[in-house]
Amino acid sequence: REREIRRALSLEPRFVTARNRLGILLLRRGEIDAAAAEFRRAVRDDPAFPSAWNNLGVALLAKAAAERTPAALARAKRAIGELVARFPEYPKGYYNRARLALLAGDRAGAASDLRRAIELDPEYAKARALLADLE
Repeated sequence: REREIRRALSLEPRFVTARNRLGILLLRRGEIDAAAAEFRRAVRDDPAFPSAWNNLGVALLAKAAAERTPAALARAKRAIGELVARFPEYPKGYYNRARLALLAGDRAGAASDLRRAIELDPEYAKARALLADLE
């Protein structure tokens, strides 16, 4: 699969859906920095693509969870904040901001963001499950 995606990108470097898919493959393999680079390029090429913004936030959140440094947390916070600011009706942004809040020890902020994600998508199972864990 990766080979086909890379071939598509060699033919059309600004094919953001393919770049986003490549980032997902890399992220699943644990190649967080490489995945984040692909997501950054996708959002640069198409700033109106919420999935790429979300996946950039997920990648940086994974890096922040692994590193536990203020700089890594700040990078994740910026990316996820940008996602929520650009796409305020996108529930995954609030879910990931809640995950980041939990990583930073902010249970109240996490619960608030999870409630907003559920408000936007009442069937968002992951958000409901995480909120249940907090309550």
